[in-house]
Amino acid sequence: MSDTWLAAILWEQEGLITMKRKFETDILFLLFAVLIFLSSVFLVLTYGTGAYGAVKKLSAENANDKLILSLVSTKIRQADEKDALSVISFGGQNAICIKEEYDGFFYQTLIYEYGGYVRELFFESSQSETPEEAGFLPADGQELFSSGTLNLKLVSPKLLLIELQENNTIRRLYAGQKSEGQWSDG
Repeated sequence: MSDTWLAAILWEQEGLITMKRKFETDILFLLFAVLIFLSSVFLVLTYGTGAYGAVKKLSAENANDKLILSLVSTKIRQADEKDALSVISFGGQNAICIKEEYDGFFYQTLIYEYGGYVRELFFESSQSETPEEAGFLPADGQELFSSGTLNLKLVSPKLLLIELQENNTIRRLYAGQKSEGQWSDG
């Protein structure tokens, strides 16, 4: 009887040892599965954040470009009067020149690109005075937007092509005059 009893105890201990090993194996497998899951989550979040950042940057650049072209076209539409609009050379590049008269005084507004910014320069002048004759330099204009290159080309006497080039993207806007006037070159 004692041999049976001893055999039963040994068999029970072996069973407990086997169950303990199985339990340890199950825990290790579970920990490994959790580690794989957490690694996957981390990788998805890391790549997702990078993709989101790229989309956000591209969206901001597109919005900035559209805003620049919208500003320029609005200024042109507001000043669409006979002989009020011209393209002049200012600081070695083309600038949109808007001539206006308020209470008997003449003013000019220039829109141009200088130093990586679209700028606006508003000043009082005689009717035929150039910005250089009035003592202004391209750096004197108010920085409106950070931009690429702003190119202005007269397509016809009543049509101006405005190109905004940034990186490898070119956005074009055609601005026409509806008034009796026409775009003048200087």
